[in-house]
Amino acid sequence: MATRTSVKPLYVIAGAGDLAVEKFRAVSGDVSSRFAKLDQKTVQTTLQTELTKRQTELAKGQAELAKRFEALAADAKTVPAKLRELPAVAQGRLHHRPRPGRGGL
Repeated sequence: MATRTSVKPLYVIAGAGDLAVEKFRAVSGDVSSRFAKLDQKTVQTTLQTELTKRQTELAKGQAELAKRFEALAADAKTVPAKLRELPAVAQGRLHHRPRPGRGGL
């Protein structure tokens, strides 16, 4: 019959530490190689292109908001006249609505 020896917790911790160091070195090497491959000119060109694209989108959005604001300002100028007409419009609707029992629902 085989005897079982207990695993010492210290060995488990040391093994986990060794594994962590091994993985860290692999990732560190991968990151270093990726940064080495980056071309500063390409990154700068890409960022400049993206910046120009975003500025164009913002300018379009600003123009659209300006149009909306002008439309709201024009509507706001007509509000007082519409409010003065409101009582007459309401009275007209009251007089022209169908009455129950007289052919209208």
